[in-house]
Amino acid sequence: MSRTFFDVGFQARKGRRRLPRVERGSSLVEFALIFIVLATMILGIMSFGHALYAYHFMDHASKSATRWAAVNGFSCTLDGSCTAPVTCSAGTCTYCTTGCSAATSSDIQNYVLSLAPPGINPANVTATTSWPLQTTSPTACSTNQNAMGCTVQVTVSYPFQFVFPLIDTLVPASTTTNAPCTSPGICMSSSSDMIIAH
Repeated sequence: MSRTFFDVGFQARKGRRRLPRVERGSSLVEFALIFIVLATMILGIMSFGHALYAYHFMDHASKSATRWAAVNGFSCTLDGSCTAPVTCSAGTCTYCTTGCSAATSSDIQNYVLSLAPPGINPANVTATTSWPLQTTSPTACSTNQNAMGCTVQVTVSYPFQFVFPLIDTLVPASTTTNAPCTSPGICMSSSSDMIIAH
């Protein structure tokens, strides 16, 4: 007589032994232990994803601010193409439309603040602008740092704080203040420089 699939399954169930009373709650304990590890991994992935998001903003903001400063140099006042000064109040920034001037350090700081996306606290974002004198710079750069052909450099920094407490305790740098950041946290910064084109 041939045995079918159902006969084999029935015999397997019939021969199954029951767990002793001592082992009945062990699967719940095993689930709890695995869940803690799994939840920690998921929260860690989310935290480091947020850190990557913040660093991407720093990189984008420094490059955009440098480009904006390069086209809002001293020469933009001659043809009226300037969009500085940038004024910010109550979380809203506006650009100049008439009677504009060349970009200053505070204008570039406000421009960076206008780029801050959700999830980034604008109060902690710092933009440091310098016009370093290069050996190949035109002679006009020694008297007018914002002139065409001079170099503008923008460094954007942000002190990142992990949202989840467990990750925050595992990363020790989050309670100290490191330059160029002005608040405690993991200091993320990005720099960009460009020749002023206008």
